[in-house]
Amino acid sequence: MLQNKCIYCDPYNGLAHTEMAEDEWLARFSDKIYGFLGRKFPGVIFGLEKNLKTAFLKTTLMVNVLKEIDVLDNDGSLYNRSLVFAKAARGRGLAIKALKLLGKKETNLFSLVVGKKKIFFEGLPLVKTGHILTPSFDDKYIFKKILQDNGLSVAEGKAFHETEKAVVRARELGFPLVVKPLSGSLSKHTTCNITNEEGLRDAIRIVQMISRDFVVEKFISGDVYRVTVARGEILACCLREAPNVIGDGVHSIRELVEVKNRDPRRGEISKRNSTLHKINLGELAALLLSGRGFNFETIPEIGEKIYIHDKVVLACGADIHDKTDIVHPENKNMFSKLSLLLGGALAGIDFICEDISKPYYEQECAIIEANSLPYIDMHHFPVTGEPRDVAGRLVDMVMEDFQI
Repeated sequence: MLQNKCIYCDPYNGLAHTEMAEDEWLARFSDKIYGFLGRKFPGVIFGLEKNLKTAFLKTTLMVNVLKEIDVLDNDGSLYNRSLVFAKAARGRGLAIKALKLLGKKETNLFSLVVGKKKIFFEGLPLVKTGHILTPSFDDKYIFKKILQDNGLSVAEGKAFHETEKAVVRARELGFPLVVKPLSGSLSKHTTCNITNEEGLRDAIRIVQMISRDFVVEKFISGDVYRVTVARGEILACCLREAPNVIGDGVHSIRELVEVKNRDPRRGEISKRNSTLHKINLGELAALLLSGRGFNFETIPEIGEKIYIHDKVVLACGADIHDKTDIVHPENKNMFSKLSLLLGGALAGIDFICEDISKPYYEQECAIIEANSLPYIDMHHFPVTGEPRDVAGRLVDMVMEDFQI
């Protein structure tokens, strides 16, 4: 049944979804075939896909279905990750254009002239060397397998599509647990810190509203860090903190949120060209606060930090704190190794631990997932800490490829 509002997709309540697509088996089958071929013949698959896309784009540009448009810093149809890259490219004298349908509708496709060659890319250029181990490390099962096969820190777990098999495995793993969709991001329909079988079954019901296949894994407590890497190089690291306010003993939670939302750096949930967003006081926030004995009118004590959401998604109003300078060398080596396993591809690695300044082997921790199209702009606009010019480094890498 079509849903126009879903608290499990919060804060993306405007996006509709179906509980289960009738042809989902076909999509799963094609994904498995593509994944198999990609693992066996990564260079061939990647090259074929790249050449076909390039030929298609050139053709649509020739017939003016797509048009190249100047990238403006205030273009609200583009994501900030692409805007910061475009700005860095222009700063180095490179011509970059957005490809828009009939010159108006955004496609998230771009062209970049480097020397005498024009390249096309989606969102951000794929910075890679050699062969990619798999064409899609956004698949959580494939990614977890890469981590396990190479002895990297990972939360123990497995992918399922049958509830009872998942419950049996959960009993072996032990609680607390996490249930999340097999693919996708933004924490949609993800349930954390599940402490009993009843909660597990409920979490499976929630995740299967959007994905028949799901992952059950051990819950690791700690902070969530985003580490952006390419070619084995750690470009930046930040901590994403769930949306919160700090009490002053006078104002209510609602009033404190209103004050925090006045920060001009914070855009609306749906604003693409904004990195920080306003905190959303919706139904899920009310439920979470109620479970902790609070409501929107509660007046927190002086210095008391109140978390409004349990997600660290930026659109929820999460805070960003730069931590690049404190990443322990052993952790850097681990992230670098993973980057090279992924063929040196640009990746945003999500890592959870108590303290990233300590070696991973001295604490409970796990690499959660990797995103092939990361929001690099979060490193440019932290709430605290030093901004990092990740976009500039990516442009330099592209230029190095063409010896510019």
